[in-house]
Amino acid sequence: MADKICETEGKTAEANHMERWPDRPGWDVLANTIETLAKACGGSAQCHKKYEYLSVSLETGGMPKAQVNALRALAELVEQVSDTKEHGDQSTVHWARKVLAEVSNK
Repeated sequence: MADKICETEGKTAEANHMERWPDRPGWDVLANTIETLAKACGGSAQCHKKYEYLSVSLETGGMPKAQVNALRALAELVEQVSDTKEHGDQSTVHWARKVLAEVSNK
């Protein structure tokens, strides 16, 4: 019985987690991706809305330098892609936004 309760609570928390920024398509996908990868590496990441983009805070204590550098690069990418400034139809940022919007609509 306890397992069913935990599963239900987890699903509810996940549903709430995936609706943090309903007015920003793709932000939940970006945040969930970096947070999941950081956790898998033994660290943690938290995303917060800062002005018009996501700000990523990393906790990487005890992680190998290669993993820390990879997470920092992804955190920078998350911040850039979430920025609301227009980057033009041919930019990588535009492409990433389009893909994230498609993923979040599925």
